[in-house]
Amino acid sequence: MTSTLIGFAVLAVSLAFGLASAAWFSAANPGERLPYSARPAHNPMGAIVLRAVGVGISIFAVQFTQPQFGYWSVLFVLIVIALPLVITRAHNRRVLGEA
Repeated sequence: MTSTLIGFAVLAVSLAFGLASAAWFSAANPGERLPYSARPAHNPMGAIVLRAVGVGISIFAVQFTQPQFGYWSVLFVLIVIALPLVITRAHNRRVLGEA
């Protein structure tokens, strides 16, 4: 049970890194649409590092949640990786709405 709590804590930190990275990309490209699968026009190195560390530690969290949830623990990682896309989508809607 303790390892599961550690895993969820690590996933929460990973989510915070991912959301901070997405917000940083959004702030760096205020009037430009953010692509989902390519590099944005302004690509701050710190945001890239945050995203990479966030994804890395979310994958590491699987080791802690896997004994309790089995293969379903991978679903937690996918959710944590996908949630920052909400910020990207909101940014793109805002940019398209202003045009």
